Amino acid sequence: MLPNTGYEYLREYFPDYDYRRPVYPVRVDFSRSDNITGHQQRAFNVWWAIEQCWKTGSVGLELGSGGVHTPWCLSTDAYLTDNHPIYGGACKPHMALSAHERLPFGDGSFSLVLANHVVEHVPGDTATVLRDWVRVLKPGGVLGVILPDQQYVDVLAIDKDHKHAWTAQQFRDQVCSPLADVADLVEFDTLKNKFSYEAVLRKR
Repeated sequence: MLPNTGYEYLREYFPDYDYRRPVYPVRVDFSRSDNITGHQQRAFNVWWAIEQCWKTGSVGLELGSGGVHTPWCLSTDAYLTDNHPIYGGACKPHMALSAHERLPFGDGSFSLVLANHVVEHVPGDTATVLRDWVRVLKPGGVLGVILPDQQYVDVLAIDKDHKHAWTAQQFRDQVCSPLADVADLVEFDTLKNKFSYEAVLRKR
């Protein structure tokens, strides 16, 4: 039995928090309050935190939490706020951190690095940025990222802070492939929700 993580409601949508097995068909309309696209993206974070952190007694790093923290992860965000538009001041990042800077952690510090809708905001060469995120992982550690899919939504138009836009295949070719010398791509684009895709890389 897992300890109380605050995410038990996900089981209504995903058995054992498994984002790959939604109970209901994934709804395309991600603007609806009852859509499960958002739940699926959160379940992705929780599932990997369970696998990489809770089961091993280690800690993860969550970049750009947006005030919604994943259990067993040090939560960071470039913007500290007491007035989150949805969650209010109930959640606050443990530290302010700009994801595009070199991470201020030693090599092999974490078992997990999560970035849910963060990568598209980060300026510069994305493969170089993610290479640094892999650097802070222990061997066997996981980097899990979720991004909006340019195939289904105009990524640059929906947020003026977005710096990049990729379809799933473009991200795989342009960002994941250059990291093949340091990490294996173990999962890619299984969300299939017509809004976002994910990549899971495991450090060698």
